[in-house]
Amino acid sequence: MMFRKCNPMRPVGPTSWTGRWQCAGSLQVCKEDGRGRFLQASAKVEADQLIMVVPAHAILAEGMGTATYQASHWMLGIAHRLLEEDCLENSAFAPYVRLLMEGEPHEFDAMAALPGCVGSLARERKKLRCAHVSELVRAMPGCDPERAARALHTVDTRTVYSHPARVRALVPLFDFANHSANPNARWIMGPDRALRLYATKPVDIGCEVTISYDNISNGRLLVTYGFVLEGDGPHRCVDLNVGPLPEQETPLLQTCAVQLQVLGGGCLRRRAALLPVLNMIRGHQEGEVLLAMHLLQQVQDELLEWEAAAAGPFQDGRFQVLSTMTVQVLGSFRDKLKAWLKDPEKVPLMSALGPTTEALGLHSDSDSSEVTD
Repeated sequence: MMFRKCNPMRPVGPTSWTGRWQCAGSLQVCKEDGRGRFLQASAKVEADQLIMVVPAHAILAEGMGTATYQASHWMLGIAHRLLEEDCLENSAFAPYVRLLMEGEPHEFDAMAALPGCVGSLARERKKLRCAHVSELVRAMPGCDPERAARALHTVDTRTVYSHPARVRALVPLFDFANHSANPNARWIMGPDRALRLYATKPVDIGCEVTISYDNISNGRLLVTYGFVLEGDGPHRCVDLNVGPLPEQETPLLQTCAVQLQVLGGGCLRRRAALLPVLNMIRGHQEGEVLLAMHLLQQVQDELLEWEAAAAGPFQDGRFQVLSTMTVQVLGSFRDKLKAWLKDPEKVPLMSALGPTTEALGLHSDSDSSEVTD
């Protein structure tokens, strides 16, 4: 895959204040009409080369519990800090904070009308956002709801989480790195809580430097970050809620609801999610067949909803991309189940639904692009 070469290069002036905190001789922040700011290589970068260091004192970070919001969501602590820095006239972070607060918060209403897990997630996020805005406004006299929503949107879409350091952080300059299904850089935050960015492959002058935000579905990318991707990659998968088996089919058993992740070829990413159900029906004479028929019914029901969505007159191109991809992925899963049901004695159901080697290569279990030692 060729990495995007951006033309023309247009360095962004307002980030010049970061110069005394960054070691980024190979990078510059650029802006392109219609896509905002991004990181671009200003010099040839080799594989494994250290291309950025952001020291701890230049990072806005909070642990998973804060003095102000001990019992609340982690993001409130950083949002509170963001709003405080914005109000301080002499804050060294103020130019950075004002740049971040330009972003418009997601409108969850349209996303909430989408089918399946995507719509459910959008409704949950909308409810959570309203609660967090109210909590911030109560904790910070003079902060209006719109300002609080902008701060929460910034934290939700731009923070990184370091497992070794156990902190969520907003990292100046680095947070202009965009997501890619085939990134050319990875990051690490060590015990000193400084963030270091390394190239994972050669990057030519003028090419964008990208990272992986996470190996999640397009639906989650849409609701969390506001974008979707086309083509192959970890994003080409669908989260599918599966309810308990009907009581008339298993009258003496109480099976549980599970959430599955269906990969692009129709296989399952983590079949272990089905193990509790399989264990419950193991003694049933046709347990696997019942489960396969139930999965088939569930996926057919959701397919109908997504097919209707895909046929609708979308004003938002992201929804069209997501709906089309979802129909393709769920259609592959449906076909795989139908093929197994034609000859259920040939291979166990779990084997039939397992991912291929190619699918595993596209969908690693990494939670982020952070390097671990």
